Amino acid sequence: MRLFDAMGRERCLFCDRFIFDGDDVTRPASLGLSVHRHCYLRDAGLEGGAGAHPRTEATEPEDDEEDSGV
Repeated sequence: MRLFDAMGRERCLFCDRFIFDGDDVTRPASLGLSVHRHCYLRDAGLEGGAGAHPRTEATEPEDDEEDSGV
């Protein structure tokens, strides 16, 4: 991302990432600013799992039973 792409953009209060056009956002009256819907629901405890941010491609190593030492 180039610097001028981010200038003037809001940041999500919860994850500190920039909010771009097309992002799934909400604007709760209690906050008075736009935040990612995923972050807001997670922080409010309304989402089932903690989960990674939608823009984050989490690659977790698979558990290899042969190397577990058990």
